[in-house]
Amino acid sequence: MGRAAVNIVYQIGVETTPGTGVAANRQLPSLSFSVGPELRTQPFRANGYKVDTILQLQREMAKGKFEGPLTYNEVIWPLAGIIGGTVSTSGGASTWTFNANSSGADTNAKTFTLECGDATAAQEAVYTQFNNLSISVTKSEAKVSGDFFARSLENTTLTSSPTQIAQLPVNINEFDIYLDDTFGGIGTTKLTDPLQVDFAISDKYLAKEVLNTTFQSFKESIEQPYNVTGKVMVEYNSQWQAVYAAMKASGLPTRYLRLKATGPTLGATTYLFQMDAACKLEMAEQKDQDGVYGYELGFRAIHDSTMGRAYSFQVINAVTAL
Repeated sequence: MGRAAVNIVYQIGVETTPGTGVAANRQLPSLSFSVGPELRTQPFRANGYKVDTILQLQREMAKGKFEGPLTYNEVIWPLAGIIGGTVSTSGGASTWTFNANSSGADTNAKTFTLECGDATAAQEAVYTQFNNLSISVTKSEAKVSGDFFARSLENTTLTSSPTQIAQLPVNINEFDIYLDDTFGGIGTTKLTDPLQVDFAISDKYLAKEVLNTTFQSFKESIEQPYNVTGKVMVEYNSQWQAVYAAMKASGLPTRYLRLKATGPTLGATTYLFQMDAACKLEMAEQKDQDGVYGYELGFRAIHDSTMGRAYSFQVINAVTAL
């Protein structure tokens, strides 16, 4: 019998030392992964030949994508890989805090070992580095997606009996969006008629290659400048007229955006997904949004001295460790 694609599973484990493989002892049932080799070759055609006479393999690494519904439990894996965070646990609830540094290294960022395959054959990719992230919330769904890279794929066997992380999707009826004038007041002014919000972290890491036979792929990942952008689609009503008027009067003031989802009860608290950002708003366009006269407002997160950063995430769930 042939190998059915439906039986190929992906498992992940957090590395203690980047690039040193570990048991991939977690399954994330709400995230779909795909991964494959990326070969960089160098062709050469000598004089007198009409076709290439040499084709050299220069470097090999792995690249892939992930996507799925936004969930309270599984979103912490890409956030831990891109930003890095801390966790505190009390009363059966874990509070995960992901504070992105505007300058200096995000030293808590994690790398992972990723396994894919079945009982017949499997491969692993060590030094899996989550590299970017997109979150989109519409009236029909909330989803997360992004890219990652890793060292070259190697044959392996799947780690047995991985822990399956409980699935708890963020329901679109659990979202509120706030836009305030001060960081101290963030979470005060709720947008009455938001229609959609999108948030994106661009490529945050580069694969550093060296002339060293120990590292046939890349040696390590390094941070690079990146952008944090998004857009909010709202009904063009009296609330938005006031926002627009204030923007015109004040030039390009910083506004503080909060995207917040409050989930089911968890001990003495509730499940939570929250993103805060200090933003410069960018006027976009008025347009029909599913029959609603809407306004698309772009934003770009910038470093803010009051907030101490440009953006951050907080997640409360029942997961105690990656």
